[in-house]
Amino acid sequence: MVLVWDNRSSHTCKPVAVQVAVRDWLSVVCPPRYAPELNLVEPLRSHLKRVLRSRLFRNLEELKQALEAVKARAAAH
Repeated sequence: MVLVWDNRSSHTCKPVAVQVAVRDWLSVVCPPRYAPELNLVEPLRSHLKRVLRSRLFRNLEELKQALEAVKARAAAH
C-alpha cells in the first residue's frame, strides 16, 4: 500500500516514522514541500482568491451566491 503524505510535522515525526517502519507492507511518499501542480485543488483555490479577494460580503448568503456564480462560469467552459 502506498500512502501519500504531505510534510506536516506530525507525519514526519519520529514516533510516526517508527510506526511506518514496522509495517513492511506500507510505503510512504512525500511530495515536495510546495508543489501546486501536484495538488488538484490549488488551481481552484488560486482562481477563487483572484476572483473574490476584492469583494466584501455582507453575509454568508452573498458569499454563497458569489461561489455559485464562479461554479456556474467554470461549468460553462
